[in-house]
Amino acid sequence: QGSPTVVFTGQNGDLFDQRRGASSWNPAFAHGLGDVALGIPAVSALPSAEILVVFRWKSNSSLRSTLWKGGSWGAPVEIPNALSDDPPALVPLLGGGALVAFRGTDKKIYWSAWNGSTWTQAAALVSGGANPTIKSAPSNCSSRAWRWQPNRRPSNRTLPPATERLKLPNPPCRR
Repeated sequence: QGSPTVVFTGQNGDLFDQRRGASSWNPAFAHGLGDVALGIPAVSALPSAEILVVFRWKSNSSLRSTLWKGGSWGAPVEIPNALSDDPPALVPLLGGGALVAFRGTDKKIYWSAWNGSTWTQAAALVSGGANPTIKSAPSNCSSRAWRWQPNRRPSNRTLPPATERLKLPNPPCRR
């Protein structure tokens, strides 16, 4: 278990993280990337006690990630074929890794899976529309069903209609 951590984009375009000490917040730490980050990053604590951050790269709207592992942040890694003008959404997977969902610059919804060391190429889920909210991750690594909800009020249905059930071709989990 690590300390509570927040990650944000500073006014200078650099990524910063700030950790909670025993009784107060420590000073913010600049990642030293320069004026490269844009908007609100997505942050997820992983089961391995690592912290994964996905953020938009200012010069070309690509999504990149950085990983807190072993006491330091790794160099940003570009997510293949991931371009967005909007903040990404990030969820950890129980079997390890993570999944990022985002609205592409073409307004389609995309996803990419991280297996602990690399990202899959971003793939489209659905065409156009509002950014979805990921309601839940799979209950286990063998599950392929994902539920998403467009930006509207949740319903009381127990099973979403087919347009709200998405199938991934392969489970994005480590075995």
